[in-house]
Formats: sequence, structure tokens, C-alpha cells
Amino acid sequence: MARIKFLCAPLLLTVFASLATAQAPNGLPGATVGVPYSFDFAEGIGSLIGSYEGFTIAVTFQAGGAVPPGLSLAESGLLAGTPTTAGQFSFSLTTTILVTFTEAIDPLSFPFTQTVSIAVGGGSGPQVSVQPSGLTFNLTSGSPATQQNVTLSNRSSTAVSYSAAASGGTFLSVAGSGLAPAFGQAGLPVTVNPAGLTPGTYVGAVTVSGSFPGSPLRVVVVLTVTGSQPLLDLSQTGLFFRAPAGGVAPQPQSFEVEDAGTGTLSWTASASTLTGGAWLSVSPASGVSSPSSSPLVTVRVNPAGLAAGTYYGQVEVSAPGAVDSLESVDVVFNVLAPAANLDPDVGPTGLIFV
Repeated sequence: MARIKFLCAPLLLTVFASLATAQAPNGLPGATVGVPYSFDFAEGIGSLIGSYEGFTIAVTFQAGGAVPPGLSLAESGLLAGTPTTAGQFSFSLTTTILVTFTEAIDPLSFPFTQTVSIAVGGGSGPQVSVQPSGLTFNLTSGSPATQQNVTLSNRSSTAVSYSAAASGGTFLSVAGSGLAPAFGQAGLPVTVNPAGLTPGTYVGAVTVSGSFPGSPLRVVVVLTVTGSQPLLDLSQTGLFFRAPAGGVAPQPQSFEVEDAGTGTLSWTASASTLTGGAWLSVSPASGVSSPSSSPLVTVRVNPAGLAAGTYYGQVEVSAPGAVDSLESVDVVFNVLAPAANLDPDVGPTGLIFV
């Protein structure tokens, strides 16, 4: 027996030393009301507890006195829970080291008690709050109703009842009422339905009321509805050409016919001039665009028969049934004197890398 006790003595000393380091009398980390808390008194000795040759070491913990309300101490040494009351608390902590021998020897028990203190703060911020404070929805006309959640957080020690209401239009609705538990949360499903709405921006609000400080709480809801039809858009609004009178035609230029909406866009392109005759032409004269395909329209000018001067024209693109069904590109053609020297044209005039 003496030999076994002698063998376990150094290990027991290590356990005692580890416990003395792990436990901080009168100085546990502070806690906050409504915020989950944990402190493990057995931290650092877990690897030392167990079976060895001829003996086993176990450690148990027991609290007495004013443990902060909402916290409890497990026999394993874990102090955990959610504090419900602010204040300065002190309680006794009894740690017992039990050595059990495999031979017919009475076990050894080493209990010792210390006083432990912990400060629990009252917390900061409102007792009841909502997150997020605003919701944004982006939908297309005719799309189904969609939903997002608002969370009602209760940091008080008692449950609070609440009721929720929607305002701003029939497109917005919210679950009516409920109960948010103490130090808990409640979910508020917010639903928007774009049925019957024309493209545009709609603003509403969800108001949460109850018998809690700060009531009522408000969540702003913004719904943006875009059209489900094609939307005509051109990549250029103007083109400029120049050439000497009687000289060769300058290089053609082009622009894209884009569909910034949904579906497909059938269009036609035509050229017209204010003066000088038919010096302006486009090709192709028609095409089909989609959100993923934007065909090019090539614009050409011809100085043949034109005297020196400035000429104006226009390319019109029409897409019946689309939003902004008619778009145009203005064309300016500067015809110089026959003997004029032209500086070289560089195109494009800028590059952007992404």
C-alpha cells in the first residue's frame, strides 16, 4: 500500500497544482445578464484524471451559497448558463480529489473549499430589439410571393408578448402576434407579393408592439418590382465621322442593340438624314436581342457628292411591345475640303480592364 501511495503522490501534487492554477478565487471572468456564460474549473486537469497502474484519480466539484441566478455548476466542474440577475455574487466551491486503488486498499479523499466571486453586469442596449432594421426585396412582375424573417430578441428575464402589423400596401404582410421567451428570440416571417403591381419601388413597414420599453419597433420594407417584358437599350447615343469631300468613306462604326429586360426583343433599324441626301446607311436592318445576346448594328457614311460642311443624321431602332420601344443614335458627319489633311483616327478612344 505504501508503494502505491508513493507512486500516486507526485501525480496528486500535479493535480493540486493544476487546480490551483485553473481556479481563480475572487476573480472569475465577469458575466452579463442575458448573455450565455461558461467557465470550466476542471480546465487543465482533464488529461490527469483517469486510470493509472494500481489506482484511479477522479475530481468532483460542488457549489454552495449564492451561485448567480441562471448559472449552475455541474459535478464535472463546468459553471454554465445564462445569468438572469445583475450583481456581485460569492459562493463556496468544494473540490474533491478521490483516489481509488485496484488493491484492497481504502480510497483516499482530498476535499478542499474556496470562495469564488463573480460580477454579473446588467447588460447594455435595449431589452427588446429587432434585427434587421430594414428589409429589401427585388422581384419581377408576376413572380410569386417571397418571404424574409425578422428576429425579435428579448434580453430581459421575463417573457414578453408582442403583436406585429404591416402598413404601406396590400403587397406586405407579417405574422400577427406571439411570445418572445426570456433571453430568447422569436421569428417574424415578412411576406411580399408583387401580384398586380406595376414596375416601380414600393415602401412599407412592419411595426412590432408590446409591453416592453421602446415599443413600438419599426422595420422598413422596400420592394422593387421590375418589368417582365423586354427593355430596349442602345450602347451608343451618338457617332461622329469625318472625311474629305470626294475622298474615300471613313471606317464604319457600330453600336449594340441590348435587351435590358427579360425575354427576347425583335427590332428594326433605319437611317435618315436632315440634309445631303442618302449618305447614311445601316446594316442589318433587323435582328433579335436577348439579355445574353446583343447584336451589332453597323453604321456607314459616304462622302460621295457632298460638299464640304457638316451633315446630321439619325439611326432609329424600333422594338414594338418593349419598354422604351424607340431609341435613336445621332450621327454627325464632318466633310472637309478636298485638299484637307486628316489626322489619323484612333478607336476606341479609351479602354477599361476589369
